[in-house]
Amino acid sequence: MTTARLILTAVFCLLLTRLWTVVSRYLFAGPLDNLPGPARSSWYAGNLNQIFNRHGWGFQDELLDQYAPVVKLHGLLGRKMLYVYDPTALYQVVIKDSYTFEPVKWFTSFVSLVFGPGLPAVHGEQHRKQRKLINPAFSGAFIRNLTPMFYDVAHKMRTSLQEELTGGVKEINILPWIHRAALEAVGRGALGHTLDPLNAPSSDEYGNALKAVSPVVFSLGYLRMLSPLLSLLTTPVRRFLVRFVPHAGVREMARLARVMDDKAKEIFRLKSVALMDDRTANRTDQSIMSVLMRANMAASPEDRLPEDELIGQMSTLAFAGTDTTTSAIAQIIDLLSRHPDVQERLRRETTAARDRWHGATGSDDLTYDALMSLPYLDAVCRETLRLYPPATFVYRETGKDTTLPLSKPIRGVDGTLLHEIIVPKGTTILLGIRGCNLNRDIWGPDAREWRPERWLSPLPESLKNAKIPGVYSNIMTFLGGGRSCIGFKFSQLEMKVLLFTLVTLFRFKQSRQIYWNLCTFVYPTAGPDSSTQEMPVIVEPLTSAQSG
Repeated sequence: MTTARLILTAVFCLLLTRLWTVVSRYLFAGPLDNLPGPARSSWYAGNLNQIFNRHGWGFQDELLDQYAPVVKLHGLLGRKMLYVYDPTALYQVVIKDSYTFEPVKWFTSFVSLVFGPGLPAVHGEQHRKQRKLINPAFSGAFIRNLTPMFYDVAHKMRTSLQEELTGGVKEINILPWIHRAALEAVGRGALGHTLDPLNAPSSDEYGNALKAVSPVVFSLGYLRMLSPLLSLLTTPVRRFLVRFVPHAGVREMARLARVMDDKAKEIFRLKSVALMDDRTANRTDQSIMSVLMRANMAASPEDRLPEDELIGQMSTLAFAGTDTTTSAIAQIIDLLSRHPDVQERLRRETTAARDRWHGATGSDDLTYDALMSLPYLDAVCRETLRLYPPATFVYRETGKDTTLPLSKPIRGVDGTLLHEIIVPKGTTILLGIRGCNLNRDIWGPDAREWRPERWLSPLPESLKNAKIPGVYSNIMTFLGGGRSCIGFKFSQLEMKVLLFTLVTLFRFKQSRQIYWNLCTFVYPTAGPDSSTQEMPVIVEPLTSAQSG
């Protein structure tokens, strides 16, 4: 048999096997079929058109209101999926048996294609090795030292806003300013590289590419699931073939990936040269990447990461650190503009702290400890991250047949009570971050109200008993376990420095109805019909007397 015939026979057998897998899902019942869930909206796409829909809030709410905390969904060609926000099941997935529930292969393939083989794109031992080396760079002690840098970025944003507000109160699209500040903070803090000086129109190609990624990613929808096929091709071949793909989003994603890869390699080369002189490097660059690269140089050969994995961390950190923080800060400012009583209470706290500190030191910039001890600022941040997480769910996939324990039984379609769920190998699971954060059984009847005051009183016993596996504040916003968001302390400090600076000096008032769109990370538009990312808000500069 010729080689060509062998290849054709192998492809035919593969297609036949795949076809039988698809058909058998319709012909035979499986262990997930006894779980209640919504009907598929499409015979071939299942519920994916509802999941990958920027207006899909109603569908997410339907999952919370009409079903138990483990819901059956439909993927491509009838493939069964689960939406899970039961706290006991979540603990099993993210803590107790996390290496059975790895990120789905199409997702990690896609992340690797776009950003390189960084932390979110690797599995198993490779992930443990990366995490072990990177963890010290995100320790509380190291993040604390970034406080002056965050203030410097906040001051530049403040000055730019003041210049734009010459003449008094004005409606401003504040979203670009928040994004530029977040981009510069992560550029300097994570990469040791200025991405946006905030004193002129943004012209950094790398920074502009990072800004454009999220909406382009979401526009691809379930086309991302084809990523493992693209991963079989070499980079030059992919870059050549993608020009002929009849999908504008795919071509744009390839362009953005190329820009980010080229720039990350350039920054890495410059840092590698600088690190050859330890005295200069230690004196001038204490960014996360520099700390990581020095740690890698000092590591034993078996623990050392190859160059492509170090470079892969760069755009991954820059993208995730920018878009999540931008979303969170913009959401808080939108909420403050709609709740002037909360805004004024927060301003009283921040200005009193500023005035006390200025009287003692002559500086308006609070220390890390003083900033972190402001209770109402902390409550506003926690409550917003609880009710409005930047990412509403994440994907996992079972690597073997397993079971999910439940905090309380679920009644199956046949009427029986299910105390655990049998989950076949290869099942895709959507971890309901928003679902867990809004669970009334855990948080009480006001779970869907934005009420920062809840964090200033004892939390409900139901929350303590639920044992939420989140790494931060009994919520799932930053996930938990070995795949929790490694930069959540970085994000917390950045948010508080920027909000402290802005709320003390500016008053925000609602000018138009802001609509929040579902995406990789949620983003605002001026109404549900607009597709332009923006957040217009009336900004009033305050005098010292007004702010005090």
